[in-house]
Amino acid sequence: MLFEGHSVEQTANSLMGVRLRLTRLIANGSEITIPRGATVVLAFTRDGRADGFSGVNVYRGSVQFPALGQVEFPSMFATTRMSGPEPLMTIERAYLEALSKVKRWRPSLNGAVMTSENGATIFEFTAIR
Repeated sequence: MLFEGHSVEQTANSLMGVRLRLTRLIANGSEITIPRGATVVLAFTRDGRADGFSGVNVYRGSVQFPALGQVEFPSMFATTRMSGPEPLMTIERAYLEALSKVKRWRPSLNGAVMTSENGATIFEFTAIR
């Protein structure tokens, strides 16, 4: 994955159509263990949607890139309502709650990093190839 954008639009476009797999989550300063075998995925579309798989359920919502390096999820995510093993439900709840706090993003070597305004919530994603 190559990130070479200089404008808000170019930089945000570098994420479009790329599926990102969660590899690390720190929520409110605490590391959240991603259960072995769990898959949490985030993807963006050009029409302002964010969607993916949160461990047990599929989710969908809106996304905005208001300025260079900024990202916002302005509304709650709609999700399917399946139930699963408690470790997967725990990561799913933590992920969706923490995602609403994200305000910044930057490309990383193999994906992207997203953080809350105060840096206490951090997501590390790897691009799925």
